[in-house]
Amino acid sequence: MSAQINLEQVSMVLGPFDNEWEFALYTGYVLNERFIFIVDDSQLWLRHVHKTKMDHLYVDGESGGMVIANVEDDGRALIDIIIERLQGMSALDFLLNTLLWTTDRGDINLKLERLR
Repeated sequence: MSAQINLEQVSMVLGPFDNEWEFALYTGYVLNERFIFIVDDSQLWLRHVHKTKMDHLYVDGESGGMVIANVEDDGRALIDIIIERLQGMSALDFLLNTLLWTTDRGDINLKLERLR
């Protein structure tokens, strides 16, 4: 594997939940000031985030998130592997060889008509 990818360790506020005062605080690794990798209940999540005026603090974005792997630690080594592998493939390769063949995956509607 090549050198570790430069990701900043930050905090992210997620919420509100059922009650408007309920929020969760996560620590994770931010990519391009727009995406964060966090671990919750042994699952590695990728979420869209917005940078706040405070250093190292992000808030959850509008698009939700997705579980991309199961992990037993903070996921940092796996994050590097995932980023490196995805950088080396085209979007079509990802759709056909990764997403379509993920085991235990249900139907997904990517709503690609928005690309028009």
